[in-house]
Amino acid sequence: MQVSSEMITVVSGRNDRYKLNWADVYGIDFSMLEKMGYEPDEGEFPNENNAKESIIFGYEMPYQFTDTKKHGQAAFTYRQQLSDGSFTKPFVEPVGETIKIGINNTKKPNQDGSYSYGGRGYEYKLTGTTILKQDSQWETPYSVFIDISVAKQIIEDYNRLNNVKNSKTPEYSQVKIICNDINSVDGVQKAVEEMGFSASSMAQVRNQMQGELGVIQLILGGLAAISLLVAAISITNTMIMSIYERTKEIGIMKVLGCFIGNIRLTFLMEAGLIGLLGGIIGTLISYGISIIMNSFAGSMFSEMLGIYTEGGSSQVSIIPLWLVLLALIFSTVIGLISGFYPANRAVKISALEAIRNE
Repeated sequence: MQVSSEMITVVSGRNDRYKLNWADVYGIDFSMLEKMGYEPDEGEFPNENNAKESIIFGYEMPYQFTDTKKHGQAAFTYRQQLSDGSFTKPFVEPVGETIKIGINNTKKPNQDGSYSYGGRGYEYKLTGTTILKQDSQWETPYSVFIDISVAKQIIEDYNRLNNVKNSKTPEYSQVKIICNDINSVDGVQKAVEEMGFSASSMAQVRNQMQGELGVIQLILGGLAAISLLVAAISITNTMIMSIYERTKEIGIMKVLGCFIGNIRLTFLMEAGLIGLLGGIIGTLISYGISIIMNSFAGSMFSEMLGIYTEGGSSQVSIIPLWLVLLALIFSTVIGLISGFYPANRAVKISALEAIRNE
């Protein structure tokens, strides 16, 4: 539930000169904060005993307090990282601070076309308990959260103070639904939309990204298939040339009584080793490209998608161990298949003709 910024004025309880320049104030059930993915950066979440006296700030909100006795840039502070890794201090550090929310009187027009508000008719004194950690949720940076029952009371007091007649029952600005299973998201979203409400979810973003990645995978799959065909032909050609160069050796093995199956196995093993060696080299190259992508493109994708990790960037390329093992097995099998024709050709060479070969 959102409380309009026109209804209230938020100031520091320690000194009224520090006032929030603006604020998106949301009424929320504090017991659901962790389930909704919020994490405290400073302080701790309110409990059932102090929920109604608590107020929570997004990580950018402390820097929205302005000094009403100063003008220009001096009246503002900005969140900037210093050389030692710390950040500049705001005028008000809200954790443990008393924060006063005053309900405005009806706005009055000024001569210059702007509006001013009367004195605060009602006032709530809350205590700052938490600053939220930076995350991917769009509300987190520039929002203030209070208990939902307090938000309802503020709206009722504003209507009473300003003689708002026929006021509607307070409405929820948004509702978040938590699904136990990611596979249920699409069905829940569809059910909500059928009820006449607009709904959005990360599943939409995921489906869109999967569609785009599907096209990319098709293109890359086509290039990989061509590369695989060329590699298979190269292995076959290499083995055929090896047979031509070792024709006399093959004849000697046959004269000495070597089994045909052993001769075939020798060339198949060589072809398989060529495929395995290619797979190992390809895996090492893939790991190198993955490291480069995560180093240079990870931070860019973190900012675009709003994904934040302890390292400061997200991993855009992940190569699991099972995929490495599968790639090595696959490359070895391709080598064996490519060497099957040359191996059969080797065992069909006449022993006498092979010995005479120079």
